[in-house]
Amino acid sequence: MAHGLEKAEDAVAMGIAPVSSDMSAQIKAAVVEGSGHAFVNGLHSAVTVTEVLCLIGAVAAVVGIKSRAEEAEDGKEDVVIAAAHRAPAHA
Repeated sequence: MAHGLEKAEDAVAMGIAPVSSDMSAQIKAAVVEGSGHAFVNGLHSAVTVTEVLCLIGAVAAVVGIKSRAEEAEDGKEDVVIAAAHRAPAHA
């Protein structure tokens, strides 16, 4: 029984209603409706988590940019000097 429920859970996670031919029409309708609700609820949770992570990233970016701008204004920012070396030409 548990193995069959595991397959049904996987099907619902992919947006597929796990109905079989031996189910009555009423039960099939209930399974299809319940599977749809479960899929949409899971999708909603994923979108909410993604939204929160994006907001955290945006706040971190603003704070980082603001602090770098303040460092540049105060002259505290380190100056990076890069030297380019040319490879000798081979004859």
